[in-house]
Amino acid sequence: CTACGTNLSNERFQELISREKQESRIRRPKIEQVVCGWNHISVLYNNGRVLSVEDGKYGLGKTCEWRAMETIAAGYNLTLGIQRGGRVFAVGESDEGQCEVDNWSSIEAVAAGRFHSLGVRSGGTLAVTGELPANNEQIRTWSGGNGY
Repeated sequence: CTACGTNLSNERFQELISREKQESRIRRPKIEQVVCGWNHISVLYNNGRVLSVEDGKYGLGKTCEWRAMETIAAGYNLTLGIQRGGRVFAVGESDEGQCEVDNWSSIEAVAAGRFHSLGVRSGGTLAVTGELPANNEQIRTWSGGNGY
């Protein structure tokens, strides 16, 4: 899948399928969303569970511990997820602080890049963590000058 970033081997896709089968012993959940980063894939199921497959370097497999998730996003080497109620979870590479989302609340949407993560709060302002692009002052105007 070249559109996902790096081509993942058939073995990695088989690992994802195997995890899916293990997680759905009673009733097979349906995939609601799939996101791809540099070398990982994360899948959100309709039961709120998230599974990820990667090379093991950044611990993205920890998404299997997430519950009641509504949406997910992928960055370069990280995955973000919003839990029902607006709490955000992040796992993966955080050299620039891009996974430091513990203090975020009331988040309705998330996006992730290589060095930064952003969330849209219910009030229409941005939550930002990590290293932003050089011309980041313009971002302050996006939420009505309320800052981030």
